[in-house]
Amino acid sequence: GMENVGKPVLSSAAITAVFAAAVLLLLAFSAYARRVAAPAIDLTLFRQRSFRIGTLVGGAARVGFNGVPFLLPLMLQVGFGVSPVVSGSITFVSALSTLFVRAFVTRLLRLYGFARVLGGSAIAGSAMIAAFALLNADTPHWIIVICVFPYGMTRSGQFMASNKLSYSDTPAAQLRRATSLSG
Repeated sequence: GMENVGKPVLSSAAITAVFAAAVLLLLAFSAYARRVAAPAIDLTLFRQRSFRIGTLVGGAARVGFNGVPFLLPLMLQVGFGVSPVVSGSITFVSALSTLFVRAFVTRLLRLYGFARVLGGSAIAGSAMIAAFALLNADTPHWIIVICVFPYGMTRSGQFMASNKLSYSDTPAAQLRRATSLSG
């Protein structure tokens, strides 16, 4: 359904029917999972507030944050005319910033808590994504790198904090199922 919303392949009625079928199947699975001792997907994990927030809100944030690693190289290569090597060299900085942020996310969570870290990284990440719209083909590469580095830090910080939140209250016996459901 989601894939066909922006395409003229299916009619609006067919897309609506696909969404309705998906909701009905989810409800049917939910009823089935309550009767089975060990369902393939344990929806009861969503009763844990930390898992529910970390997984659902973190998942929504991932959707927004995960567009940049695909769209930024496309903008650099197709929009700005840089070579794939230069584009890769610029966007690689985001991966380096991930290594940097790992050193202090846990400390930030202890100091400020999940709500402030997740909220702050979401706001900062949104601002960083918006900053990419201000770039153009004449922007020096070092300025683009300066934009990419903190974006990578906020993206990684958001992902790490939401993962930590998702599993913070999950008992060890349920971690395997929580990992499957979160994924």
